[in-house]
Amino acid sequence: EVIDQVADFDARVTFIGTDPAELIDPQSIFAKLESLVVPQVLLTKYEYNDRDRIVVIFGKTENFRYLAEQIISFRSDPSFAELRVDTIDRDDSGVIEFILKNNF
Repeated sequence: EVIDQVADFDARVTFIGTDPAELIDPQSIFAKLESLVVPQVLLTKYEYNDRDRIVVIFGKTENFRYLAEQIISFRSDPSFAELRVDTIDRDDSGVIEFILKNNF
């Protein structure tokens, strides 16, 4: 528990020393994601890691064409220019599940 407290204290000190212009608003990222989602794709989970400045996007779709369209749609926004595919799997019912990551 002491280690957790020290880590928490260190994170707070680091945060306080961060220039506000460098902070990223996770809600604005989510709003951009919403506006870029193609109709045939379902986003199932969204994670934002402030320390590593990375967004992880989980989703599902029926075929690879829709996944490709989704990637192109995200990359059309300069905020997602570094978007990369982390994993792609097909579940037992044939649905394509994917994880995308983007650094900011």
